[in-house]
Amino acid sequence: MIARFNETGRSQVLAKRMPGDLSEYSVIQTKEPLDREGKVSRIVEFIEKPDQPQTLDSDIMAVGRYVLSADIWPELERTQPGAWDVFN
Repeated sequence: MIARFNETGRSQVLAKRMPGDLSEYSVIQTKEPLDREGKVSRIVEFIEKPDQPQTLDSDIMAVGRYVLSADIWPELERTQPGAWDVFN
């Protein structure tokens, strides 16, 4: 992940396929299907423990490993906290 980050300068998220109920996981929708191991694709939607995961056409979950670029900070500054002052 770090090597890919250093190569591209873009944030990286480790993910894997998880068939079945994804309501207890972070679900990722990618721009293009991940058809092989090691495939890289842009994330178009990322939902933490969705109430209705079937609304996303995805069986991909975030494993909980991230390498984030500095581009995240302006986005966080624009994000309003939700319930219990948690960022959603």
